[in-house]
Amino acid sequence: RWDADAVAHMQGIAEAWSLPVGCSFRRQMLFDHLHPNYAGDVGIGINPKLATAIKQADLVLLIGGRMGEMPSSDYTLLKSPYPDQTLVHIH
Repeated sequence: RWDADAVAHMQGIAEAWSLPVGCSFRRQMLFDHLHPNYAGDVGIGINPKLATAIKQADLVLLIGGRMGEMPSSDYTLLKSPYPDQTLVHIH
């Protein structure tokens, strides 16, 4: 479960490694939208620049979520079953 400490810890990791962070559908409360590392919402209606960044990334960390229909923009963000990116999924 995501509590305030877990959210703060993830923000610290994003800051320490200068990682962009996107939040999936119904998880937008897990990262401050005004934080400089916040890249936007991931899912249906995703910002095209964010979608391009994900598609061109060499590594995608998927933490605490699932790459279902909504967060994957109808399964278009990552190739299945073998994405071009290295995908690390912690669920």
